[in-house]
Amino acid sequence: MRNAFSQLLSELEGISTSDIPLIEWHHKLCFLAVVMDEKPAFAIGFDEPVPPRLVHFLDQQSPLLGLKVFSTKRPPREYLKMADVPPAIALAIVDKWDRSNRTNHSVTWVVKREDCKEAVERAVKGEARLGDALGYPACCAEAYNADRALHLQMYYQALCKSEGSNSTSVILKALEKNESVKAELPSAQRVIRTMSRFSFLPFIACQSCLDSPESPCSKRNETYRRVLATLAPGAARRVLIMARAMSNYGGGTK
Repeated sequence: MRNAFSQLLSELEGISTSDIPLIEWHHKLCFLAVVMDEKPAFAIGFDEPVPPRLVHFLDQQSPLLGLKVFSTKRPPREYLKMADVPPAIALAIVDKWDRSNRTNHSVTWVVKREDCKEAVERAVKGEARLGDALGYPACCAEAYNADRALHLQMYYQALCKSEGSNSTSVILKALEKNESVKAELPSAQRVIRTMSRFSFLPFIACQSCLDSPESPCSKRNETYRRVLATLAPGAARRVLIMARAMSNYGGGTK
């Protein structure tokens, strides 16, 4: 198996998808999991620009691997409906976040099966949950949306405090001027614990999964570990080392 994928892996390893090495390997692991039919879809473009080299690589490899590669508009942000923030301001804040991450409004997807492509298309239309299309546990997808809604509310409240007003026009002008405020991510500690316990997961585990000895996250982490260890054992060791180092640095050694 490794010999058959050696050239593909060599080319994939040379493509940069993130400034953070662990996230970059999570991108590549998700792609390989789709190739091995262990994950329904791989997506890139949510929180980072899509590298042209990766697009070229996908265009070259997809016919050989029986993959479907396509682009869509960004799926609806499910957490916007949950946040207690005026809609116009909520949209302006997430647009500001997109600009700071250099993202656009297009997401590139890779799937292997037609039913997986249909699931993505339903999510893009807002007819199905994005987490289901990506193969994430429902509990973790719900926790992510709750975190993002809370972060959005905290950011809005920090803006109101900074400007001394909750007037929509005042806050929108502050966002246009690109004034910065601080609002800590509610899930910061779970990020650290996820890296420590589930080093191969490309998403943040919910509290229930982190506290349970057997959980959907535990099963998916083992699946992704097995995929990478089978195809690129050296990369699997690097992912484990990077995740443990980052979690230890962040205080996740407990």
